[in-house]
Amino acid sequence: MSIHDPFGRLQKRQEREYQSLILTLKEAGIHTQSEAEQLIEKLGLRCQRGVLIVIAISLLITIVLPEFSVFTVSFGVLASVWLITFTKRSKRYIKRYITEEMDNSSEPLD
Repeated sequence: MSIHDPFGRLQKRQEREYQSLILTLKEAGIHTQSEAEQLIEKLGLRCQRGVLIVIAISLLITIVLPEFSVFTVSFGVLASVWLITFTKRSKRYIKRYITEEMDNSSEPLD
């Protein structure tokens, strides 16, 4: 029992998310460690691009509509933090998938 999660709700939710990701990865045909590692790299690049796009859009709206700058900047920060957090969690789940579900060879699993 954890102080931050006394009833285990967060842990249960994370386990459901992980199981859902495993299903998605298997349906997508990710069966080797190298494919999973490539996916991790792609996620990192997509996150970087996404954050840059959110920042650019926020700055553009701030320049065009300066009276809404507080809202656009806060939305940009919130969206960026959400994207980064989502990406980190996804990477962690994929790494767990590699260690738990795959043997460390490059041969596909049955």
